[in-house]
Amino acid sequence: MSKQPTPGGLFSSAKNAILRKFGFNAAESSTKRKSAPGGTRDEDDELTPAARTRLVANGRDALQNWSIAGFMVRKHLDFVTGHTFQAKTPDKGFNRALEEWVEEVSKAEHFDQSEEHDREQYTRMAEARRIVDGDIGNLKLSSGHIQAIENDRIKDPGRGAPVPYDQVPEWRHGVRKVNNKAVAYAIHRRTGNGGLTFERIVPANRMYLYAYRDGTMRFDSSRGVSALAPALNDLRDVAENQGHALAKMKVAQLFGLKMTRNGEGSPAPTTSTDATDRQGNTKRKHKIDFGNGPVFLDLNPGEDAEFLENKTPSMEFQAFMQATISVALKCIDIPFSFYDEAYTNFFGSRAALLLYLKSCNQKRRSVQAWNSHWFEWRFAMGHARREIIPPRSLVDGFKYAWVPDGLPWWRPSEEIAADIRAIGAGVKTRGDVTMAHFGRTFEDTAELLEAEENIIRGKQINIYESPALDTAAAGQVASSTGFGSLNPATIEALAAAVVNRLEMEKR
Repeated sequence: MSKQPTPGGLFSSAKNAILRKFGFNAAESSTKRKSAPGGTRDEDDELTPAARTRLVANGRDALQNWSIAGFMVRKHLDFVTGHTFQAKTPDKGFNRALEEWVEEVSKAEHFDQSEEHDREQYTRMAEARRIVDGDIGNLKLSSGHIQAIENDRIKDPGRGAPVPYDQVPEWRHGVRKVNNKAVAYAIHRRTGNGGLTFERIVPANRMYLYAYRDGTMRFDSSRGVSALAPALNDLRDVAENQGHALAKMKVAQLFGLKMTRNGEGSPAPTTSTDATDRQGNTKRKHKIDFGNGPVFLDLNPGEDAEFLENKTPSMEFQAFMQATISVALKCIDIPFSFYDEAYTNFFGSRAALLLYLKSCNQKRRSVQAWNSHWFEWRFAMGHARREIIPPRSLVDGFKYAWVPDGLPWWRPSEEIAADIRAIGAGVKTRGDVTMAHFGRTFEDTAELLEAEENIIRGKQINIYESPALDTAAAGQVASSTGFGSLNPATIEALAAAVVNRLEMEKR
């Protein structure tokens, strides 16, 4: 009679082997690599208040002292923060009035509580703090101003602080949450000795926590986390290694001539002194007069200094540093070709730019969300104060947009011609082109062109340098098919004419 396999016998081992074969390798521990943490925790427990303080301090130190970190943040701001308000109501007159009002309340004296930063500069600085610190509080004041509350000023109120809203005092990183929704923030003020003391509690509807969430992608998180967190150690290593390499290079340059000698002679003036140790052995020490000429390293017989070589830093070291910098740049999706313009050719740079612009879409939405929140709050206040009064037909709401800054053409003669062909083929509109490159609508462009042409006709002057602008292809299309009827030569001439006109505008 055959014996049945026991649960812990051969049958069980085979079953477990099969399950491991078709399971997740990453779920299994291995001696070949460092194991992941054994459990999962709430995001607020992953980064404790003390650890958050160290992370913020590390990020601020990187921005202040490391040029690469500063470059990363500034380049991110250049592509993400610039936006222009555009009213999109049927009433053209109200559109102009509303845009002028937004421009007025965006000035430093009307926007920033300290009256130092206008809306554009404030938004740029707030985005920098969001990326470096993790978040920043934008406190909305009854005067219509915005007050910046930096990351470290938002923390738990501590014992003995007068804290409203608390049936059950559950504060996490300075945020009071109920059902995972923020209801209040604890704000502290700075003291003279660099510390913080409790100041007040503000309800959540009075402060917009402008936080970076993409770093963790967690829902159960009270605060944002710095976008630079994965790269801070790499950036610090780069800075330290650069300093060490520079020190080694200075030593190599200092010793302009390295000599190994077998006798007592010296090519440089030396002063020798003899010293006798306890065992009666005599040792001779040399003091070399370096003078003003090339420096000589005078060694004792049989000694060498092979570490002093002129191949410093080595090519391998430079390649490794380049790879480390490239990895650090990826924490905010910046291509390496932005850092080293000679790294690739035009087509490689163009491809990197297109991919980076794709990654900017979500980042720009965060900026647009903050701008929209501010505008709706400020417009409601302005309407109540009769600073801006919409027509009756628009009292219940209207459309508007925050349009990101345009990106100039890289190769104008080629790209303008391509845009003209795309318009003729119906795959692009004139609005698409003007919005992508100038950050304005085609209607605005048409009004600017009309005003410009009226000035030229009124002055009775001829400023055109290219006959192509005086042809039908430049401004008037005789054919009913529009741009689709233009031959390639005409399109090239039109593109060249537009380039000439852009050059004239620069003068």
